[in-house]
Amino acid sequence: MPENPKTHSIASSITALIASTDDEVLRDISRYDNHGGGGVTYEEALELHFKGLKDLIGRHNCRADWSKHYWYPMEAVELRAFVPDNGDNKSFAVATLFLLLDDIEDGGRDHMEARSSQRFLKSYQALPSEYSKLIMDGLKYLNNKSSI
Repeated sequence: MPENPKTHSIASSITALIASTDDEVLRDISRYDNHGGGGVTYEEALELHFKGLKDLIGRHNCRADWSKHYWYPMEAVELRAFVPDNGDNKSFAVATLFLLLDDIEDGGRDHMEARSSQRFLKSYQALPSEYSKLIMDGLKYLNNKSSI
């Protein structure tokens, strides 16, 4: 089945924006899984999430390999994307973009369905325009895709 050009365009734009993210924003995302657990301290969990984000971006083109990334870093990514009104809004935007990319390309996890309420939509619209536009375009694409 040929790739949808709209999917490719949105996915490419999201990937490029995530890949341009600086380490400070990635570290902010990492801190959202704040309990450690599983035999690691909070500081160790932070570092595992950070390294997982770097791996996701550097070696996996921003695509989660769920057998490898399901906890580190995706647990922190999912948790960060649930808290729009806390901390650095860029980390909220980047976490949201990771989940949006996964939904656009995989379609099996439905991350964004729970994050499309009016509260979240207002938060997306309040982000810097480079993030806001991509998130809104991606949500619109997902909405159109699900109504087919």
